[in-house]
Amino acid sequence: CPEYLSKNQKRALKLASQKYIITDYGLAWKNPEGVLLRCITEDEAPKIIDDFHGGVCGGNFAGRVTTHKILRAGYWWPTLFKDTTLL
Repeated sequence: CPEYLSKNQKRALKLASQKYIITDYGLAWKNPEGVLLRCITEDEAPKIIDDFHGGVCGGNFAGRVTTHKILRAGYWWPTLFKDTTLL
């Protein structure tokens, strides 16, 4: 941990980082069930949302359905739920 962080900040960082794993395909997030989901960048997220909402994989579903389809496909990013509720 960086030295400039307080003791509490270091502890919080360590706890938050335990949910992430580096894999062959990049960074993954471990969900509460222990399933690894590929972390997506900000740049990749709009394309994935578009693909699952209205593209080849989609069917113009509501945000909640689109979110669950994305999660079942193995993708995740921190603002996934917020981004898909805007649909």
